[in-house]
Amino acid sequence: MKTIFLAAAVAAGALAASTATAQSFTGPRVEGRLGADAIGVDIRERDDFNGRGGFGGSSHSTDFSFGAEVGFDVQVSNLVFGGYAGADITDVSETLEQQGVTFDTGRNLTAGVRAGALLSPAVLAYGKVGYSNSRIRTEFSNAGTQTLFSNFDEDQDGVHFGGGVEVALARGAYVRADYTHTRYEEFEIDVGRELRLTRNQFFGAIGFRF
Repeated sequence: MKTIFLAAAVAAGALAASTATAQSFTGPRVEGRLGADAIGVDIRERDDFNGRGGFGGSSHSTDFSFGAEVGFDVQVSNLVFGGYAGADITDVSETLEQQGVTFDTGRNLTAGVRAGALLSPAVLAYGKVGYSNSRIRTEFSNAGTQTLFSNFDEDQDGVHFGGGVEVALARGAYVRADYTHTRYEEFEIDVGRELRLTRNQFFGAIGFRF
C-alpha cells in the first residue's frame, strides 16, 4: 500500500514539475489531509513464562482519518529543514474477544521536525521524526457474554517517524503524500496485562505556503 501511495505521489510530482515554475519551500504552511489509519494492538500477559511476559492477544484494524497540520520550513540550496505540529481524528475500534477488551482511538496530536532534498525544483522528498500523543478508550467485558463491566480513557505518548513527497504548485499551493509509523508507550490495562499500541498512517494532503 505504501509503495502504491508514494508511487502515485512521484507521478503527480513529475507532472507538476513539468508545468510549474520553480517554487520556494521556505515559509509557514498550513494543510488539510485525509487518509487511512491502521492501528495494531498487542496484549502482554506479564505473568507468563516465569515472569518474562508473553503476548496474550493481538489485533489490527484500519479506518479513514482526517486532520490538519501547520509548519515552517527553510530551504538552503537543495535542502529543506523544518518543524511541524498537527492533529488528526480517526475512529478505529477493535475487540480482542478472548481477552474481553475493546479499544477505540480518538484524536492524535503530533509535533516534530523534518529534513529533505529537492528531487527537482518543485518536488521535495523528506524524512521526519517527532512526538505523538493519542487518546485511547479501553472497555473491559466478560469474554463470554461481552457484558461491559469497566472502561477508561487514556492519553498515550509515543514516538513517530516517516517520510513522504511534497510537490510545489503555483501561488504557494502544494500537494503531499505522507507515511507515518508511531509506537506508543506500553500501559497497564488491568492487573498483570499491558497494552502495546502502534499505528501506520497514509495521508494525502493539500496545503498552502505563505
